[in-house]
Amino acid sequence: MLSILRCLRSFENLAQCIHVSPKTQKLTPHLYNYFKPQNRFIPTRFYSNQNQKITKNAPESLKYFDYSHISLPGSPIDFSLDDFIILPKHFTHSEQEFLLNQSSKKLKREFGKQVVYQEDHFDGVIFGYRECHASHWGEDEDKVMEIFHKKVYNLFPEITNWLPAHILDLSESGGIQAHIDHVEYSGNIVAGVCLSSSAVMFLRHQDNSQFYFSVLLEPGCLYIQRDTIRYKFTHEIPVDQAEHMFKGELIPKARRISLLFRNEYEDVHDEWVLGKI
Repeated sequence: MLSILRCLRSFENLAQCIHVSPKTQKLTPHLYNYFKPQNRFIPTRFYSNQNQKITKNAPESLKYFDYSHISLPGSPIDFSLDDFIILPKHFTHSEQEFLLNQSSKKLKREFGKQVVYQEDHFDGVIFGYRECHASHWGEDEDKVMEIFHKKVYNLFPEITNWLPAHILDLSESGGIQAHIDHVEYSGNIVAGVCLSSSAVMFLRHQDNSQFYFSVLLEPGCLYIQRDTIRYKFTHEIPVDQAEHMFKGELIPKARRISLLFRNEYEDVHDEWVLGKI
């Protein structure tokens, strides 16, 4: 309990020092002003009984973060740690099994019965993988979409425009090199559902790779990478098993299927995406 309280206190102190400059954006029909607390593009789940938005991870979520490589002296100040959220055990075991089964069926329809992983991605950042978009889910589509709406889409404002879900299948020896998702392709939100095995993700500031934090993503969790962490930090999952460490503990690598949800590029202002703010 004491360790959790110390972690929470440290996190709160750090969050007070690291923030986004409160500049103003022009509003468009599909834009929220991210820099005013009352209008931050935050999942609607994070409302208190007093209708005030809670912008930090819940205390029980902090054990899934490792901030030991974030130091304040000389550190960048153009981001907020509140822009990465983990909801552990967000999906029930039955929901996980159902989504894993549906994802496997979709991959089989897309690539055939034989499982063959691609050695590298067209842009050289993913290794040992298979991936496909999933705009249709066959005869069980209604149930799939019911889970998506209940556990993902309903956490965000109704005006959010979502791209089709993306299935990523990483082999035991696969991994993702440090990169920032193409800013021209999607908006300010990347949400991920972890299925089948745990993964350690490292997030490094684009201007200083030694300034980073890591997160443990266990099966059944939902993680949300948004705004400054989406645009200012690379993300990676080590290819080398020896580097798949979290808080000094080696996390075994295994085949991992995840579902990714991104909002449309039009949901955000060009100046934000182009880094002019």
